[in-house]
Amino acid sequence: MAVENNPIDGRLSSIPTASGKVDIVYAINPDGTPSGYVTAGTGTITAVPDNAASVTILAANPARKGATITNTASTVLYVRCAAGAATTTTGYTYRVAQNASVDIPSGYTGAVTGIWATDANDGNALVTEFS
Repeated sequence: MAVENNPIDGRLSSIPTASGKVDIVYAINPDGTPSGYVTAGTGTITAVPDNAASVTILAANPARKGATITNTASTVLYVRCAAGAATTTTGYTYRVAQNASVDIPSGYTGAVTGIWATDANDGNALVTEFS
């Protein structure tokens, strides 16, 4: 795959191949670190009990660098990274099975809500927020 420098902001960009596939290319700074490299000095851990009603998993936080959510409940957790309440139909960003985890992308600082498929009252969303 050919790669060229993006004249607008200096980042590298990828060029589609004949098959139409495009690879994501990350730029490297002159010192060898990835462009846009994010560091965090603090991890805050919380537990949110499972609930069949939408709950706040993380409040909006402009200092957030990223987060990880692990579902320990026996039912599926639906996580929403957008304004509004999470729903189990189309109102979610991630579907998290029992004992599975999801990483909230660095740069997303808005509220994160969640809802479990049923309220089994047997687990939590274990959350680590990095700032």
